[in-house]
Amino acid sequence: MNQLIERFFNYTFYQTPTRRGRRLSHNRAREQLLAQQLQRDLQALGLREVTFDSYGAVSAWLPGNEGVSAPVLGFIAPLSADDHAADTAVHPQLVECYRGGDIALGQGDAVISPVRVPELHALIGQTLITGDGTRAMGCEATAGITVIMSLLEQLQTQPHGDVHVAFVPAGERGRDALVALSQKALRVDYAWCLSGGVPGELAWENRHQSTVEIKIAGSAQHSALAAAFALHQTWLQHGGVATDVLKMRGDGLHTELTFQLCEREQVVLDQRLSALAQCCQQQHQHGLQFQFESRYTARNMAAVNTAHNAVIELARQAIDEQQLTLTTPLARDDSLSIALVTAGTPCAQLFSGGYLQRTPQEFVTLEGLQHSVQVVMGICRQALGLSQESAA
Repeated sequence: MNQLIERFFNYTFYQTPTRRGRRLSHNRAREQLLAQQLQRDLQALGLREVTFDSYGAVSAWLPGNEGVSAPVLGFIAPLSADDHAADTAVHPQLVECYRGGDIALGQGDAVISPVRVPELHALIGQTLITGDGTRAMGCEATAGITVIMSLLEQLQTQPHGDVHVAFVPAGERGRDALVALSQKALRVDYAWCLSGGVPGELAWENRHQSTVEIKIAGSAQHSALAAAFALHQTWLQHGGVATDVLKMRGDGLHTELTFQLCEREQVVLDQRLSALAQCCQQQHQHGLQFQFESRYTARNMAAVNTAHNAVIELARQAIDEQQLTLTTPLARDDSLSIALVTAGTPCAQLFSGGYLQRTPQEFVTLEGLQHSVQVVMGICRQALGLSQESAA
């Protein structure tokens, strides 16, 4: 079996729920087991300062070759996909030399069809790894881990500068772990987060995001809950969308609403926040008490990344070397790269070869994994050139 495929299958095992550690959720328990395995694998590769911290994150350092000077690079992957509902086993299957047509998933009726997934037409002849159609396979985590571990293995015989790696939990714990690591074990010049994405994908921008908490106090004459529904309708009339409201709860006396507003441009987000505040003010005239609190929960990482353009250019050049078509989508609002940029480290989100992420039809290609390994190898190689050019 191909070594990349074998490594991918081995790490996919840890996306399967375990009954160990009954006090932990399925997600937490399998993340912990995978972290412990990665700790052993990193030590076997001879990395230094291999650490399993209180956040459940694993970090390590591969020192540069003697006499090599280059920027310090970081590569990051999540330990699991953010798939809290997953409580069934993952059963990956190998489709060698895909010939076209539907791909059966497991023993049921689930399929991946090129009618619904036209990207399959371009993958004829390639090797695909799919799940069994019952749940997401978690390949945005497993693929990134596989690529980084393969990179570390190949760097053993290649010239390279200092390389730091980190594998962090999904969700808020992972973002907190990265912020803490950026002050200690992950002090790097540039970083890339490998969390899925089709070959050629590089994301260095996201949306500004603000969370708004609105508390309404009603009275015997004016229902707080009715006012909340009225506020929602007023917001929709002002150009808002239903998905802006994350939650609404309460009764006639006390009701709370949580809005989440996202925009690519800061000025547009501020305008929408002002419009929402004005909608509250209109309802306030009806004798209700409103408490309006907003906070920025994510900033567009483009400002930091374009100011330290090498994080983009190193990856772009490495992607070009592989003759891949560069695509530059916005990073997801929960991307780990945003947390690292917020802490002050330039960080972009880089592909690892996955398609249809976080769906039961999720799959990855061997060729995509291979391209991803070659791209991160290319980044390390280009970084040496950057050091030599800057020193000249």
